[in-house]
Formats: sequence, structure tokens, C-alpha cells
Amino acid sequence: MASEVGGYLIRQFEIAWQLTSFHLDGLSTEECLWRPADQGLHVTKAAQLGGELSRPFRELLGRRA
Repeated sequence: MASEVGGYLIRQFEIAWQLTSFHLDGLSTEECLWRPADQGLHVTKAAQLGGELSRPFRELLGRRA
């Protein structure tokens, strides 16, 4: 049974990865860094790491709005 569940999870991951690749392949760096709103989850360029995720302060504290 455990291998059956593992098989389902692997297939689910493979489908999710295919869908992600389909939608994200061909995007430029500028498109990936587009910021649709002033607040929310955003990816920004970092000098050494290549990218970092910025989150609203209340999310860092684990509080919901």
C-alpha cells in the first residue's frame, strides 16, 4: 500500500511539474520579477543569492489579516 501511495504522489508531482514547465518556460527575467501589487509575496533580485522572497511583515509573524 505504501508503494501505491508513493506512486500516486510521484505521478501527481510529475503532472504538476509538467504544468509548471508549460506555463513558465520562455519567461524572461523581467517577466518573472514583474510586481503586480505593492503588497503580497514577491520575488526580488538579491546581490549574492540571485533572488529572494519578500513577504508582508504580518506573514512573517504567522498572523493572518
